[in-house]
Amino acid sequence: MRLIHTADLHLKKGEKNRLEVLRWLINNLERFGADALIIAGDLFDNDTDANILRPEVRKIFQNTDAKVIIIPGNHDQHSYSYDYDYGENVVQLIKTPFESYQLAGIKMVGIPYQEKRFIECIKDLPEEIDLLVAHGTLYDKTFIFNYIDDEETRYMPVYPESLSGLARYIALGHIHSRCIEKKYGDTFVVYPGSPSALDIKCVGKRCVYLVEFRDGDLKMETVEVEISPYWVTREFFLFPGAEAKLIDEIREFLSGIKDKRVMVHLDIRGFSEESDRNLKSRVEQLIREFKGKFSDFRIDTDKVQSWSQLLENRIVRNFVQKTEGIEFNLRMKIFEITLPIFNKLLE
Repeated sequence: MRLIHTADLHLKKGEKNRLEVLRWLINNLERFGADALIIAGDLFDNDTDANILRPEVRKIFQNTDAKVIIIPGNHDQHSYSYDYDYGENVVQLIKTPFESYQLAGIKMVGIPYQEKRFIECIKDLPEEIDLLVAHGTLYDKTFIFNYIDDEETRYMPVYPESLSGLARYIALGHIHSRCIEKKYGDTFVVYPGSPSALDIKCVGKRCVYLVEFRDGDLKMETVEVEISPYWVTREFFLFPGAEAKLIDEIREFLSGIKDKRVMVHLDIRGFSEESDRNLKSRVEQLIREFKGKFSDFRIDTDKVQSWSQLLENRIVRNFVQKTEGIEFNLRMKIFEITLPIFNKLLE
């Protein structure tokens, strides 16, 4: 059996592009050879949007003979009921603490989002599960502190020590920014990320997972969502007196982007010899020059500080003078490391 695993579409009234992504997924299931689409929570952005969009979503789901298997997430926890008609091919796994389902010999378990710990939901799970679907926060120290904020960590925490041997494949939802693959023992655990770029943290091409169960083998691969725009972000450091050089560097970077789906977010930090007005004028000119090339284009200069103000400190001024004989590129690298530290200390 082959299936597509996705999550966190966050369908919302007025966000037609997100509905188009769902329609693209449904229309391409046959091309992928998929027997089912797994949506691991947060199909809708909230329960109100679910009520508004349910008729249109049902029509989209009816465009395939494949099964569509859904669990509630923290955003659409109350959007599902056996009284709600999502289409004859849609399976809602909504019983708590879990619900079992079989498809083409594959044993599945869905764990709807609940306001409790994941370990409390799995006490009586059956054995030899092929696919487990859940929506929550995986507490793996290799990525958790980099990719989620404190607000997100309270959502049905999942701890790695409870996952080994739990199922062959655990299909998670909740983290939007990117796909994450982990393996605990013989258990693969996957976040596909949102198939749409919901915010500027959704960096890189948007993907879903194509998973194949065949006898005792499990194969999985990412499949690009070809219609989804995606964010490209880059940080630039502004050296005092190098404002024109920085603008040329940014211009070269932007000119090298060829994919029309790209949305660009540039974060400029550092120190400027120019007035705020002059720097703002340079940035606005750059935005006008490239705005038509990208569907969304943002430049953040909030982290640029006044060079003259920093030099008012005697220690900083002496340090800068002592670096005057150093080769330019090396000196700029030294500034990039040390000047933010000086600035922080002087706050």
